[in-house]
Amino acid sequence: MQIFLKFLTQPAVLVILFCIFSHCIRADVAAQPDSPASSGIATMSVDKATAVIEKAYIDILKRKPDESGLNSFTQILTRENRDETWLRKTLRDSREFRDKAKKKRRKAIIITVFTAIPALLLLITFLRRRNMKDFIFKVILLAGSIAVICLAMEIFLRVKAGIEAKRNIDAFHKLAQLSVPPPGSTATLKDIIYLSSNPKIVYELIPGLSVKFMGAQMTSGRDGFRTTPGSSDSTNSFCIIGLGDSVMFGWGVRDEETYLVGLCRHLSSQQPGRQVRMINMSVPGYNTVMEVETLKRKGLQYRPKLVLIHFVENDLGLPNFISMEDPDTKITKSHLYSAVSRMLGDNVATKPFDSLVRSPDEIPEKYRNLAGEAACTAALKELGSMAREHGFKVIVLSEWNAPGFVRKAVNDSGMSLVELGSTMNDYCRANNIREYLGSVLTISRKDPHYSPLAHKLVCDRIINFLEEKKLMDTPDSTAVGRQ
Repeated sequence: MQIFLKFLTQPAVLVILFCIFSHCIRADVAAQPDSPASSGIATMSVDKATAVIEKAYIDILKRKPDESGLNSFTQILTRENRDETWLRKTLRDSREFRDKAKKKRRKAIIITVFTAIPALLLLITFLRRRNMKDFIFKVILLAGSIAVICLAMEIFLRVKAGIEAKRNIDAFHKLAQLSVPPPGSTATLKDIIYLSSNPKIVYELIPGLSVKFMGAQMTSGRDGFRTTPGSSDSTNSFCIIGLGDSVMFGWGVRDEETYLVGLCRHLSSQQPGRQVRMINMSVPGYNTVMEVETLKRKGLQYRPKLVLIHFVENDLGLPNFISMEDPDTKITKSHLYSAVSRMLGDNVATKPFDSLVRSPDEIPEKYRNLAGEAACTAALKELGSMAREHGFKVIVLSEWNAPGFVRKAVNDSGMSLVELGSTMNDYCRANNIREYLGSVLTISRKDPHYSPLAHKLVCDRIINFLEEKKLMDTPDSTAVGRQ
């Protein structure tokens, strides 16, 4: 005990402990919410609202606002009697801010460990030295030991990466085999899809499914589309095609609980004798390019009168299943450095490819035509051209508020836009729900996909839009307004 106390009272030890303590305190302070510079006013001009939003984003989230966030908050500040204090509190309550705070704390802990352990080892070596030559020898021995440990970790991570890459490549190749899961079995996403021969579609839903997927009963027809109960098979029906990913598909809800089913049943009941054919061509993980390509290759044969396409943020990203790059191409990069960088949350060149594409430079060359803002815009414009050529109308559904480039593509192509963010926000406000995620509108506390209730709200929103624009007055109606 006396030796330990004597060790702790050494000046060098006190200095190191003080530095570690100060570093942790600074990290904690950095992660705390900051105070607003000013409380703002109840309503404000667009210019002032823009300035307030940009400053709040930089102060709290350390970045400039994205287009959708800027547009949404500008409308709220200028129309809904909200001020800067509310804006800053909203940003501090956001999941992005909480994630950033967690990363800061994690980064502080990792940096502390990586700096404190070598420093303590060096200090112990210094305190136990017999002479300076002995100290230098032990420092060299310590440095060599650390180097050997790092080399061993690098080898381990390379072997592990190679095994994982081979496993992923094998799994990808298995998707080429169309194997229908046993009826009633529990299936994951990779169990219900197979590789498409079309490189722009990438993968498709397996026909003839009857499985439990994400805890809910899910079936697919012979055409390889999810079943829509109540849909007519008549070729003379008013045909509506739904294009989307897991949201429109109905991730975690039963066949009869998707909003396309509710829409089909409502429209069929409104006019006696009118039949509606609703085709759900959505597949989890699809992006806008894949959705439009699916319509072109599979949907036009049904001569649709109306096409609904559901846009979500990850429609800018790559699909869930893409072929892995050869791990040998990374031979010059340190796997250990990559692992440490990922733990620190740094953006380094060796980080793994993120499925949510933020920059065209991040997209592998062979997938450049599938992901990114330019690819999404081109797909929307192609959809508009197909609509004019084949005589159907298009309604773009945006999960929250559509980004500017989507708005522009929709307007330029003569399509309609329905933003669903206000629908969810209105319900949350009316029912005193503070946060969407984990509420009755999502399928679980951690999964933001629509619950059956949210699907019903979306269905009602689409119905109101169709009735307002009188789209369904007659089977041949073309009077679709713009929102």
